[in-house]
Amino acid sequence: KAEVQFQKAMESYVARDYPLTIAGLRAALDRDPAAAAPRFFLGACDLLSDNAVDGARELERVAAGDSPFAPEARFDLAKAYLMQGNKDQALATLRKLMDVPGDFQERARQLTARIAALPY
Repeated sequence: KAEVQFQKAMESYVARDYPLTIAGLRAALDRDPAAAAPRFFLGACDLLSDNAVDGARELERVAAGDSPFAPEARFDLAKAYLMQGNKDQALATLRKLMDVPGDFQERARQLTARIAALPY
């Protein structure tokens, strides 16, 4: 049932209906709290809805694990920290990604360079 709920929520995600997606993902997590995919997308939807605090909380949980979503969760977590004005924590998170070969290594380098150029 959690997977069915997740798939249904993802239909709303594709349609960019983030409030409906968030409700569906929370329902999926009620059924399977350890599921990384719904937690990752919940964090992402929170960020897309300008809720960096809740987004960071969800993404931290995914980033701390070893699911296939962990690297992207770390990258998005850095964005959440930036949204909260925490440049140092964002940079620390990105530096960890830069040390690990993978899809987000170069993106982390690029974002780190952009952050370093910011005036604050």
